Amino acid sequence: MASTTAPVKTGGCGSGDAHDTAVMARINRHILAVNKKYPDATVAEKLEFAWAANVKEREDDPTNEIGRDADYYFAARKELALSSHSVTKYAKAGLGPVAWTVYAGLKIGAELAQVPKLMRTDPDKPNAPVGGFGWMNRGSSAGLDDNGSRIGDVMPCYPDGELPAVQAPQPLQLRLP
Repeated sequence: MASTTAPVKTGGCGSGDAHDTAVMARINRHILAVNKKYPDATVAEKLEFAWAANVKEREDDPTNEIGRDADYYFAARKELALSSHSVTKYAKAGLGPVAWTVYAGLKIGAELAQVPKLMRTDPDKPNAPVGGFGWMNRGSSAGLDDNGSRIGDVMPCYPDGELPAVQAPQPLQLRLP
């Protein structure tokens, strides 16, 4: 049966190019895994678990830009999901680009001063290049809609910010013996 409902807009997850598709796949893989593993956890807890799984995966290749972008997405989304008031969520979303700009400037400055280890989590492992700004904003956008204190599944991200159309619920038919 074909659906007649329109797609629902969410925080967009990429342009559909190969890089964005890979980032979205990684994000959704972690989201689906925590949704399954922690059915009684809150949305904010699940986002924290998904982010931690991504960070752990990044330890194998900290220069991986796909992992970096997923980090920015999860960090922003989880931070906004933790807030229950929309004013706080919008304030945090507004601070994200400022914090990113400061961090990127420090990272570029450390590279130019030939002391890149100052900006590394692990001084023995190089970082991915500066980036992730768009994915941070996508995470913020999705986080605006998250109720972090709700127990339930985290919504995955979909291309172009659209969820697939969902069929309308069918009426319940009661059959008596």
